[in-house]
Amino acid sequence: MTMNIRMTLLGLCFFMISFLHASRPTIHASNIAYQSLHCNSVTLTWDNGDGSARLIVASKGAAPTYSPKDNTTYIGNPAFGRSLQYITGNYVVYNGSGNSVTIDSLKPCTTYYFTIYEHDNNSSSTLYYTSGAPTFSMTTYCVNLDFSIQAYDSCQDKNLFEFKNTSTSTVPGITYAFSFGDFDSSYLSQVKHSYKISGLIPVKLISSSNVKGCPVSKTKIVRIYQKKMAYFNFAYNHDTVQGYYRNFFDIKTGNYTNPLSTSYAYRWFTEDDTTPFSYFRKSYIKDGRHKVSLEVRGLIQSGSNIAETGCKDTISFTLLVLNDALKNMGVNSFSQQIDTNKFTFTNHDASLVYKSWKFGDGDSSSLDTVAHTYKDTGHYTVTLSARDNKGYFHQKSIKVIVFTTPKTPTVIHTHQNTGLISYPNPSAGVLTVEGLDISNTSHLELYDMMGHHVKGIEIPSGLPSIDFHLEDLPTGHYILRIQNGNDMQTLIIHLLH
Repeated sequence: MTMNIRMTLLGLCFFMISFLHASRPTIHASNIAYQSLHCNSVTLTWDNGDGSARLIVASKGAAPTYSPKDNTTYIGNPAFGRSLQYITGNYVVYNGSGNSVTIDSLKPCTTYYFTIYEHDNNSSSTLYYTSGAPTFSMTTYCVNLDFSIQAYDSCQDKNLFEFKNTSTSTVPGITYAFSFGDFDSSYLSQVKHSYKISGLIPVKLISSSNVKGCPVSKTKIVRIYQKKMAYFNFAYNHDTVQGYYRNFFDIKTGNYTNPLSTSYAYRWFTEDDTTPFSYFRKSYIKDGRHKVSLEVRGLIQSGSNIAETGCKDTISFTLLVLNDALKNMGVNSFSQQIDTNKFTFTNHDASLVYKSWKFGDGDSSSLDTVAHTYKDTGHYTVTLSARDNKGYFHQKSIKVIVFTTPKTPTVIHTHQNTGLISYPNPSAGVLTVEGLDISNTSHLELYDMMGHHVKGIEIPSGLPSIDFHLEDLPTGHYILRIQNGNDMQTLIIHLLH
């Protein structure tokens, strides 16, 4: 009885094992294939075999090396690399009863392998048919977007760039377009373009196709150095108009905002000079309008080197120095003798509303024309201070000389014993004296009108004449004393250069 039961149980087990192995599914001969392919995904389709479900193992770069194990449950994840990794690089991307699946999270330009296994879908007791399981491989589409830029000139006023599409792609029917960053575009693969704007301009190469997951744009930056660099803030530098007296223009410059790492070189141009500074400081000795120009050149620093960007901008404007209201200030004579002096000072200008003459001797006057007499000899500085009807202050000075009235004639009279003469008078710088006593030493001494000794010369005996050089002396009146033997002569010399 016991033996029979044992035989019966063994037979039952053998029957069950035979039944289970007899139910392991097979697969049809149709291969796995793809329905749609993109840069980062693929949709796989297949013909189902006689199993209840299918399991797909995927790998990158080589065929999968992992086979599913009987009596094991697998969870598929269509996002490649997101499911459990059974052997390095082997992932279950599908486990179900359908006949298609979309695998994503793929990389462009990459070959992937997929092996499909039929099974009986019996939970933890699942049996897998691994013999002859078909493997399919495919390579995702790829787009390598790139383009080159040739800059012929990068200054705003004459810039020119050439763009060339150097992209490679396996995507069928792909098209490309350049977007230049200034609302202009082109479908040409090689195109030249100029900009009216400046700064860091993003240029895009844009691809277009029905394939998903591919890069759609590549961006590069072009540098366009602004043309407008010279800047003068008239609101800040409001004193572009000044009066004549003590005029001084102090102009601060600036620059338009520039996103580029650019420095600047400056040069100011005026009527008589140039200055290489970012500021302008100058006084004018002539009234009227004066043209000023500022040239600014763009520089770019690369390491320790500074190079020109090719951009140069110039701005010009006018500075106005108002009329010199004292330009006609005058006097009837710059030097007079003490006993007969009467200086007449004049200045006629209708714009003056205030006048004040100061004659240098403590006296003053507010008349347009005024006569003045000095009580003492000397050099006097006469100053006229005035204010015009626009409120500008004016001041100017002139110098006059009051000299001692000579007690001897201003011309040397010829004596019978010497025959002494001098010429010319006025002199331009050389005074010739003739008729000297050749038997005695003579002396020539020159004094200013204040009596200060200015110059002298000793003439040895034997010379009847000599040229007395006065070129180094300023224009004016001088007193010449000549010791000619035993005779003394004095005269007034008027020196004119």
